[in-house]
Amino acid sequence: MARRGPDDTLANAQLAVASEPTTSPWHPMALYGLGAAHVMRGDLDLADTALASAIDGAAMAGTSPYYGLAMRSSLAIAGGDWRTAERLARDSHVALDATHLRDVATAIHVHAV
Repeated sequence: MARRGPDDTLANAQLAVASEPTTSPWHPMALYGLGAAHVMRGDLDLADTALASAIDGAAMAGTSPYYGLAMRSSLAIAGGDWRTAERLARDSHVALDATHLRDVATAIHVHAV
């Protein structure tokens, strides 16, 4: 996913976020990519901020907040915040179930790249 490294991934993610209007269903996906790029670069606070924005923006764009919730849960685990991780994981399962796409939702991000 990041053949040219984390800096190139970050540049492309920033371009994607800037290119998509906040009402676009692709804007949260671009923010998920931005969050992942920040994780690759070790900037976990920036990753969390991008993912929180993606979760907030998902409702406005009419998409599921599943990815952002799941990724933020992983960040909470990395930080040792098990209570937050558990809450976010539960919320991500609720969001995924609401989409009725449990079998394909985890593959969408890969195919969007």
